[in-house]
Amino acid sequence: MKQVIVFGGLSAYGFPISEALAEKGNTVISISSALNSKEKAEEDERALFLGRNALFRTVDHPKNPIREAFCIADSFRRDESANRQLKAKLKPMLDAVAGSSKEPAIFLSTLEVYDPNSVYRGEKRVVRPITDAGKRAAQMEQFFCSACRDRARNKAAIFRTDLSQMKTRGSHTALLMAELIAAPFIGLQIFNYDGGSKSGEGCNQKLKDLFHEKFDWL
Repeated sequence: MKQVIVFGGLSAYGFPISEALAEKGNTVISISSALNSKEKAEEDERALFLGRNALFRTVDHPKNPIREAFCIADSFRRDESANRQLKAKLKPMLDAVAGSSKEPAIFLSTLEVYDPNSVYRGEKRVVRPITDAGKRAAQMEQFFCSACRDRARNKAAIFRTDLSQMKTRGSHTALLMAELIAAPFIGLQIFNYDGGSKSGEGCNQKLKDLFHEKFDWL
């Protein structure tokens, strides 16, 4: 099992990911992504559910350089000002990620970066966001990709999904994020997952190929 640093491990989207990682036997180190006292109080409330787990802990700052697997669970905000604050908070951690590490860096994003009118829903779909969430997510994806390239990170992935499916504990979406930490891929990859996708639309095919039919619900 791995040691995994999760930025936003107690955020609304990060909590189910942290839980899924710990359930698979990984040691989870959560870094707060809270931008204000309300968000910090919400993190503290979620910590009550995971705080008793010996495989979960929180720290203010990870050790430098970061050689562990690194998951960015709280990756963008719809509000442009808040998005800038989040980027400023995330930047020192991305700067600390060791390019020589063989462990993956995984970035949680949204399917809203795509043109919603496109029939094809695979990874080669054109990024053309029209919503505020899609626009902010696309900006942060570029920020993440630049950081990975600057540090010659040899294993990184952007996981795009319907984020409304992330808030359910034990969801397939959180499980897939946890599985990607140990998945056998190389380079910078993009994976799409939509639990409501129909066969032939291409959305989940790359994940099916990666996991070799491990999950019959994909």
